[in-house]
Amino acid sequence: TPEEEADLLNNKVIEKEIPQELLEQLHNARMNDNIEEAEAIQREIDKYSVGTYKVSINESRGPLPVPDYSFYDPPKKPMWLDSNILIYAGQQSNPQNRSLDLKMGEDGNLYLAHTDNYSATKRLWVYKSTDLGATWSNILTASYGTNYFQTISMLVERRHGSNNDSTRVIIYYTASSSSNNDGAWGGFISFRPNTVNEDFRTGNILYPTSGRELNWVSAISDGHYWQLADYHGVVFGEYSNNGDTCVSMRFLRTTDWCKSHTGVTLATTWKDFYPTAAYKPESSADSVYIAVERRFSDQTHIRVYKTRWSPTSAYDVVYLTTTGAGIHYAKPVISVKHDKKSLPKEIIITCTKDGEARYHYSHNGGRVWATDATLDLQHKNTSTYTWVTTDSTTAGNDWALAIFGNSDSLNIRRGRVGSMGGATYKQNTFDVTGTAEPVCGIINDAGTKYSSFAYWGWGPENVYFDAENIGTSINELPGKVEEFSLAQNYPNPFNPTTNIEYSIAEAGLVELKIYNILGEEMTTLVNQFQNASKYRIDFNAANLSSGIYFYRITSGKFTDVKKMILIK
Repeated sequence: TPEEEADLLNNKVIEKEIPQELLEQLHNARMNDNIEEAEAIQREIDKYSVGTYKVSINESRGPLPVPDYSFYDPPKKPMWLDSNILIYAGQQSNPQNRSLDLKMGEDGNLYLAHTDNYSATKRLWVYKSTDLGATWSNILTASYGTNYFQTISMLVERRHGSNNDSTRVIIYYTASSSSNNDGAWGGFISFRPNTVNEDFRTGNILYPTSGRELNWVSAISDGHYWQLADYHGVVFGEYSNNGDTCVSMRFLRTTDWCKSHTGVTLATTWKDFYPTAAYKPESSADSVYIAVERRFSDQTHIRVYKTRWSPTSAYDVVYLTTTGAGIHYAKPVISVKHDKKSLPKEIIITCTKDGEARYHYSHNGGRVWATDATLDLQHKNTSTYTWVTTDSTTAGNDWALAIFGNSDSLNIRRGRVGSMGGATYKQNTFDVTGTAEPVCGIINDAGTKYSSFAYWGWGPENVYFDAENIGTSINELPGKVEEFSLAQNYPNPFNPTTNIEYSIAEAGLVELKIYNILGEEMTTLVNQFQNASKYRIDFNAANLSSGIYFYRITSGKFTDVKKMILIK
């Protein structure tokens, strides 16, 4: 019961209080991008934590993953109007939850990573899209011999301001010599995707006690707030090899871009499963929130660990759901909206409750929670997964994106934390596997936000991607062009796809945008440099409501507008 939990937690070892002066000095050093000073202050702060340990990347268990840069043209389907984009064509064996991840980098590119344990040589694949998901290329394949990549969690971070060459992909993983995850340990792969074969780093950083395994890795970062002195962290759950007993949560952090990690053990006597972590900035000491599924004999609830970003074994627990024998909450996913540091942080946690997709949220940094909000407006009790992410990199633009569903349907809701919009149902073309969770991501195209997701197909087999605004394919047509022009779309009226043709007489930047009848911009179809030629674009308006719309082209001094009618 929650009361019994509280009694045990009151007996935990409490760390020595970190002086506020040190925390303020650390904050100022990082604001000024003074890395050396920040690291020196951090070392002083670490002395106040208990139960810490240091792990360097040269520790090893078996061969580390070997980078393979020969895979640069994976199977892919550049058009997705008729079906979701195929990124990886192949089978998967014994996939774990979190064998797939999706992120957008500050360099404007999308990144996708997934495990591959079907062939004799186990691999981890990483892809990049430079056109917001329309096409993908493989940028790294790491092989692990006969060891299995089990779970993964990816970060895409950048330092030195706007220097895109500094973008670094960091993938934390659990790996095991056994397909059933026995003895799984924790490691990482880190590389710079915009400079081929540059500064590749890899290491095993955490091992469980004999007879135990690590599972459900979850990576976190404070990179939204810092450029030079980025810190990155990772949470692992530690379990018995048979998976029925939780031993602890293990939290590690790196302040030197994965050259070394400092970690602590958050001991627990409870059965806590499916941990997901989120970084939460504070006015003083930043913190880490870890949502877990806590199992009792006759019910399952959602709990949240709260611990400091500066690693310490001390923590508090939030009892998010508290009553209901026979009620089972499962597989929580947490996200903290990273807006201005001075603002109260909004937190959202999605999960299932006896098969129905639900979410819990806080507008004031976790002091007060609203629980059991409905994620699935149809109230079906067949959901087996949820996933959630938030973004606030555009001023005044609140954004929360969640997906939920089962093997048949992958559904989307997007809106604000605590005020999610209407659901968009069944966006998957192919059935979703029931053994590995899909993931969702937010595409930020010059300040305009779009929804995206990726999933394993049924089998599990193949990795697919879909996105709200990538329903276009641009084809260059033959023929000589002598003047700028914009043709009437065909068919018109249409439902939901139509073709738009235009001619560009001089090479230059081309913009083609869709507006509603109120003049509000709905989507951008083209925003790129194009050569003088004739083009046809296939536009899918599946995410728009019936009505009158306008499409406007701009290239140099040429501008034209046409009307289109969508009838569903």
